[in-house]
Amino acid sequence: MKKSKLLLVSVLTVVLCIVCVMSSASTTFSWFTRPRTLIGDKLQLPGQTYEIANGKDIRFTTYESTDGGENYGSTPVTNFSDSALAPHERKMYRTDVTNSGNDPQSISLFLNNLKISEGAGKFYLGVNSPLKTFKPYGKSATSSGSLVEAPVEDCVKNIYVGFASGSDVDVSKFYLHYWNNDGLADDAPVSTTTVGSGNYNPKDCGKSSHNSSIKFTMYVATIPSQATGVKLKYKNGNDVWDGYDGGDNTDLANKNTVLFYRWNDGDNGSNKDHTCYGTSGAPAGISKYYSSARVKVGNTIDVTPASSGGSVTYVSSNPSVASVTDVNTGNIKGLKSGIATITMTVYGKDYSDKIVKTITVNVYSESSDNQSFVPVVTNVRVAGASADSVSVESVFWYIKNDSDTTLSYTIDSLDITL
Repeated sequence: MKKSKLLLVSVLTVVLCIVCVMSSASTTFSWFTRPRTLIGDKLQLPGQTYEIANGKDIRFTTYESTDGGENYGSTPVTNFSDSALAPHERKMYRTDVTNSGNDPQSISLFLNNLKISEGAGKFYLGVNSPLKTFKPYGKSATSSGSLVEAPVEDCVKNIYVGFASGSDVDVSKFYLHYWNNDGLADDAPVSTTTVGSGNYNPKDCGKSSHNSSIKFTMYVATIPSQATGVKLKYKNGNDVWDGYDGGDNTDLANKNTVLFYRWNDGDNGSNKDHTCYGTSGAPAGISKYYSSARVKVGNTIDVTPASSGGSVTYVSSNPSVASVTDVNTGNIKGLKSGIATITMTVYGKDYSDKIVKTITVNVYSESSDNQSFVPVVTNVRVAGASADSVSVESVFWYIKNDSDTTLSYTIDSLDITL
């Protein structure tokens, strides 16, 4: 046999040995229901592709660090519970996810049945790699429960866009370009649904030569809450973007209304297109809100967002589990163990625009204070194995008692899913 073939056989033998050893030390692979939208053998999620294969080639093993994350032991960890975690103590782990198959796969890691003792310190779960997260869990994260803040990219605000009545334009071709000084820049379409009408004088919003009131039909464009500037844009028949006069609007707090109109002011009496920036009551906007909450039976938790505009209302999908104490306040009371979805609607002040967000509320009782499948990481891609080695993706995560009180907790297991 040639040397190259002998070398290949030797390498494959070593790889098989490694896989066998790691398989014996790993937790059993488990399955969850897959998302419903299938495209071939992949699932499309926002901003990424979710790789799917059969899961039989995936194994994982976890090791604990005893020196603050510099080094990790060689003995696999299977018990993640502790009778007590000292104030501000942190336990750090590295979970190696191994793919011995040819196909890449996306996996998620979960803590199964996290239980935090009554009166314990603040339990935090964090991840350092391949992403960075740091979230509180348990009864003591707040006085009445725990709240998880939504990502900043989910926070949005409306800007009013008005078109002069009779201007005969195709609203669907108008966009609002937005930006900020941190590199944010994109285009938001103007909604083709009207939210009302109003009268504005172009002289009042920077067009001194146009001194007569015009009736405008009002629409909205929804942009990120962190955007600080806007400018109206139009897509003509050749798919070319055009900007209209009026300059950049960087005073969105006050000039919250973009007005487009046509004015007969050309040298030959031709119509000219103009924009100016007006002021109205604040449109609907959310700069901070909570995507999920936990509350104990009998307690009340406040999910009020940081918002702008007019009123905010709340409706519970399961009022026997979590009730809205007042439709106009964010106080949610836990009535019995279960899950409820709170639909939160923020309305504009002058027009009928609105922004709708949902909050998942988990109500728990004294006898069932466990959280099944607390996510450590989700949708982590593990590449397929190469010809001479398995593929390994390492997840570095930790639990921490972020308080001055000793923390008691239990975790049944660390699980993996597709």
